[in-house]
Amino acid sequence: MARNLDNLFIYPKQLMDEESLSVVRLVRQWSDREIITKRMEYREDYEKLFAQKRKMLCIDLGLQKLTSPADLGGFGWNSLSKAPAMLALACETGRADT
Repeated sequence: MARNLDNLFIYPKQLMDEESLSVVRLVRQWSDREIITKRMEYREDYEKLFAQKRKMLCIDLGLQKLTSPADLGGFGWNSLSKAPAMLALACETGRADT
């Protein structure tokens, strides 16, 4: 099996700008480091551990602010042009939680 998972998920990667690609890479690295490499630990206490990691993803990495308008302190990803990036982020977080 190929080690690069980019081609397993269908979304228009060519429509993503460099900022979007950077955020997707960041979430992929986070998923690999914080979830996938520690899967055996999650068998012990999934609810507690995943709640902590979800908080880290949303608050520490700031993903809860992605769709908030920039003038309200968010990243302004509330347009159709960011839809491919949002799908890619959902794929990456879903990949970690399988």
